[in-house]
Amino acid sequence: MAKRNTLPWNGDSRYPLWALAFLAFFYASISFVNHSCFRTFGLDLGLYTNALYDYAHFQFNDSSSFRSVPENLLGDHFDLLLPLFSPFSWIFGSWTLLLIQWAVLLFGACGIYRFSILRTGRTLDATLLMLVFGLHFGISGALSFDYHSNVVAAALLPWFFVGLQERRPLLQWLTFTLILFARENMSLWMVFVATGACWYYRDPATRKALLLKSLIAGGWFMLVSAWWMPQLHEGGVLSQFRYSVLGKDIASALTTIGTDPALVIRTLFTDHLPVPGFKPGIKQEFWFIFLLSGAWILFRVPGFIWMAVPILLQKLLNDQVQVWGVNDHYNAEFAPLLAIGGAIAAGTVQQVRLRTVLLVGLLVLDIAAAIRTMDRVQAFVRRENLRVYQAPHWKSVVDKKALSEALGRIPADASVSAHTNLHPRVAWRDSALIFPKTEGCRYLLLLAQGHPYRFTQEEYRLQLDSLRHSDAYSLVFDQDGVILLRRK
Repeated sequence: MAKRNTLPWNGDSRYPLWALAFLAFFYASISFVNHSCFRTFGLDLGLYTNALYDYAHFQFNDSSSFRSVPENLLGDHFDLLLPLFSPFSWIFGSWTLLLIQWAVLLFGACGIYRFSILRTGRTLDATLLMLVFGLHFGISGALSFDYHSNVVAAALLPWFFVGLQERRPLLQWLTFTLILFARENMSLWMVFVATGACWYYRDPATRKALLLKSLIAGGWFMLVSAWWMPQLHEGGVLSQFRYSVLGKDIASALTTIGTDPALVIRTLFTDHLPVPGFKPGIKQEFWFIFLLSGAWILFRVPGFIWMAVPILLQKLLNDQVQVWGVNDHYNAEFAPLLAIGGAIAAGTVQQVRLRTVLLVGLLVLDIAAAIRTMDRVQAFVRRENLRVYQAPHWKSVVDKKALSEALGRIPADASVSAHTNLHPRVAWRDSALIFPKTEGCRYLLLLAQGHPYRFTQEEYRLQLDSLRHSDAYSLVFDQDGVILLRRK
């Protein structure tokens, strides 16, 4: 095992610092530009921002932003990072979670560098691996769609491995705990991560600690998923269990996996449900881009294939077709596995020049896969959110001056129902609903155009016409596509 290295960059810092600066700009050009141009949404950034408000005021969130029946948000995703982050929302408002996600991803990139230095001993190799992580399609795709705590968990994983490599138990436990807090499925992931890491850290004390962590993670997963979350859900069931191919609940899923593995393997590669609105072959496309991104290198480190198993299962066996593809945040966990596994594999290559050539090739393929997801894919991808190299990405879908004037007419404590693109901007308040939910709202903040939530464009147009002529509302503002109505 490598000795602990106390130098942060271990040599010439120009390579990693320039790479980190590039990643900081690249991430900002996706996440911050989308929010600035109103291409973030009520689900999920608006909902989570509303939750920040509640947590910052020492109360639970009831998911009323989008649910017809109030229900504790923890029953949907058991995310304990949001309460931890909520104090920052007093300062940063609707930008809070995007800023945290941006910063933690950069922190994760530093963790990849640190771990890679310990495994390869070369600044250039470690910088290449940092870019492999940072430019992975799972990271860029996640940034293109709001904020998600599994992305934060994925970015913390490199520091868990730094703690293993440097024999720092406190760092291991800290990152392990934060990953468990991210959401319920992250604890299942850590069962596989901890047991898979035993392949590479074989001294008795470390193995014992890893096995203990796997037991804790497994126990936490069952406690949260089988007990607490169903108790918080109105129907008394785990709302996130959407795996009909495996059965009706976690117990039946485990039974199916154990008794019919052929079904599970077949479902990993074939569309097991109809795909209305999508082209067939979404899973095959995912496997192609997944392997193109460099996943083939994991065959050199089988323990990391084991770590990827729960992510692959929850992704490809899901009843929601949009989860199968290369889009959004459903691939973020693959990025650290690829980079960390790549560092361990690279460390076994003794010829320095050959190792660098292999890592350059890995990075080139990783970038090629990321560009491919921005271009033409069968899966649902918000292309205008991701294509930083095209002008539409930098163009706002809302007239900012008109919106600013409309927002100025809404009292800070007023209840608001807002178009999904505008909801994140008004969500930091006690009552902020995603239109068409309007129950009890004093103001409606809408767009004349855009992507309506739960409506076709024609249905949305008819709804707007009806509201404009309704006796229940008065028109406060209607300019440049921004509409503000107040309940009489």
